[in-house]
Formats: sequence, C-alpha cells, structure tokens
Amino acid sequence: MICIPIFEKYIQTKKHSLVKDSDEEKIFINELINHIREINISNISGIISLESSVQTIAHVMKSL
Repeated sequence: MICIPIFEKYIQTKKHSLVKDSDEEKIFINELINHIREINISNISGIISLESSVQTIAHVMKSL
C-alpha cells in the first residue's frame, strides 16, 4: 500500500493582455519605462549584481 498526497494548487488558466494601441497599453508602457529608469544599474559589476537587477525588473513588471 502507498499513500499519494494530494495538494490543492492554483493554476492560472487565464492570460492577461492589452489591446494594441489602446490607452491601457500606452499607460502600461509609460509606467514600465518610468519604473525601469528608477533602477540603479551603476553598480552592475558581475553576475550577482546583474541577477539582482534582473530580479528587480521582473518584480516591477509583475506589480504593473
């Protein structure tokens, strides 16, 4: 006899999208550009600092 654990898990089945050339798309792009400009990239000197910057960008994009 074996036990198979079953866990409840959320699986996203819906994709979010923006209509091309819509006001929402323009707002999103402008917000994204402004947030990316705020990221300090002057200290990227190696893989660790690069990874940190990439994670910051991913976090910004997720929050938009």
